[in-house]
Amino acid sequence: MLRAQPELGQQTSTRTEPLKPKPQSPQLAINCRLSPRQSHEKPHLID
Repeated sequence: MLRAQPELGQQTSTRTEPLKPKPQSPQLAINCRLSPRQSHEKPHLID
């Protein structure tokens, strides 16, 4: 039971802001939606 508590808390945090996983790079999310191929071609450049 003790183990389930921290796991659930972590999941809730991820579910609370699933659209903002990386607030530092908001453009990345927009690029992924417009062209997911580009972000995959040069993910290090976007980062």
